[in-house]
Amino acid sequence: MSTISNTVAIPANDPRRNLVVANPDFFSLNGTFARSTSGTLDAYRGERRLKRALMIGVAIAMMIAASPIRVSARTSDTAEIKALEQRLIDGMKAKDFMQIMSCYSDDVFAYDVVPPREYVGAAAFQKPWNGFLDMFKGPINAEVNDLVINSDGNIAYSRSVQHVSGTTNEGKPFDATFRITDVYRKSQGKWVIVQEHISVPPDAARW
Repeated sequence: MSTISNTVAIPANDPRRNLVVANPDFFSLNGTFARSTSGTLDAYRGERRLKRALMIGVAIAMMIAASPIRVSARTSDTAEIKALEQRLIDGMKAKDFMQIMSCYSDDVFAYDVVPPREYVGAAAFQKPWNGFLDMFKGPINAEVNDLVINSDGNIAYSRSVQHVSGTTNEGKPFDATFRITDVYRKSQGKWVIVQEHISVPPDAARW
């Protein structure tokens, strides 16, 4: 085991301090630099390594303990957003305009497949939804496929493919597939859609 000798205090602004710190025969003990007679300082350095390992172990344990909480939160967000999308689909099938609009925030921004180019606010976005529901004579069939959701706890986004079919007021069959990208915000503990982008897949026959 190494012994310690020639203990000397060196002020922080003393240029010799850098030389001492760089010298493997010196080490710091409570702000005072000391020289080892053997240069190994096995006991002291072993103690420092043990303390460092304990600190790292505690940090890792805290991270592991917090992980289930984050996973649980993400799982809960996904379930809630899935329920929100299903509520919107159910409202469409029931032609329940109020249920559909309850899924959106008052300041929703949307790109739809019908003019104009964009809709800003729930009041404006009501118009295309009213027109869509009114064009069907009978029931509306709708389903969500390939729904993928990502969330950080406050903001989330999803993508999905939705299929809608039915019969129009003119007695013509309606069958369409839409690509939907939604952005969500958690407001007062409830997820709402704040931005929506609706598009149709390209016609493969045209390419």
